[in-house]
This record gives sequence, structure tokens and C-alpha cells, in this order.
Amino acid sequence: MPRAGGAAPFDAVLCDIDGVLRIWDPGIMPGLDRAYGLPPGTVAAAAFGPERLLPAVTGAVRDEEWREGGAAGRGGGGVF
Repeated sequence: MPRAGGAAPFDAVLCDIDGVLRIWDPGIMPGLDRAYGLPPGTVAAAAFGPERLLPAVTGAVRDEEWREGGAAGRGGGGVF
């Protein structure tokens, strides 16, 4: 809504469309693969496979549920 004089109270609106503003350390997942003797890309595939990622980015599951599902998907317990 413009203020008196025509100026808007802000210049822009910034929305985080999951993953846009989230910054992942690119060394974490390959490091986990190596630490647990997994083939390269195993952790990323478990975390970001479409069957897990789509529900997370569309809001069908909470972040915690996504993390737990990814950990289970790699054959282990715990949370990413």
C-alpha cells in the first residue's frame, strides 16, 4: 500500500521458496558418505529424492519429518 506521497513502505518482498535461501554446506553430505563408507551420493539421494523432497517443499511434511525420513531412507536411525 503506497504511503502519502506515493512511496511504498518497502522496496521489495523476499520469500524463501524452500531451498532458495537455505544454504547447504556442499561438503557435509559427501563427508557423511565417506564417514560411513557409503557410495558417493547416497546421503544426497536419500535426502533429495523426489519422493522425499516434494512433500517437504510443498509443505506436506514438516522439516523434522523430512529429516527423519531421509535418515530412515539411508538405512539408519537419527535425523539429518
